[in-house]
Amino acid sequence: REPIRERGIIRHPDLVVCADDSLLGVATAGVLQGVHGESLLLVSSSQPSEIWRRRLNLSTPVLTLPPAATEDPEQLRLAGAECAGAAAALSGAITPEQLSQAVLQELAGLSPALQARNLELALAAFARLAPQRDLLHQAPEAPPRASPAPDWVELSAEPAEIAAPAIH
Repeated sequence: REPIRERGIIRHPDLVVCADDSLLGVATAGVLQGVHGESLLLVSSSQPSEIWRRRLNLSTPVLTLPPAATEDPEQLRLAGAECAGAAAALSGAITPEQLSQAVLQELAGLSPALQARNLELALAAFARLAPQRDLLHQAPEAPPRASPAPDWVELSAEPAEIAAPAIH
């Protein structure tokens, strides 16, 4: 509901979107890092959400968004637009008009046909998941994690005449 200015790790996500379900089984991908009981997981997958919930052993709600055309590898590139449309609907903070404008702006360098197909899929996903909007809850701001002080090695400072390099 507010601009997102975070560019680093989201430590306590309200919504996690995974456009490639093969990443969920890769621990180093970190897709589920920070997921908590109030998080909502949206997965682009042809598998039902209950299977993903059991497979990942999650207590959080899981929604699946079946890809539009999984049999065509070229169509898999469109999963990002679908996921963006679904996430926009779930957030409740973005209108279909704003979504359309954002998709066209983001894909301005692509052909008009590819732009139109992405826009069609994004709006279809928006319409499909808009009724699920009440599943996403904004959790209260998580307090910063307390970390122990690092074990510093104290080095005594020497006078500049001794410690400064001599350049000739």
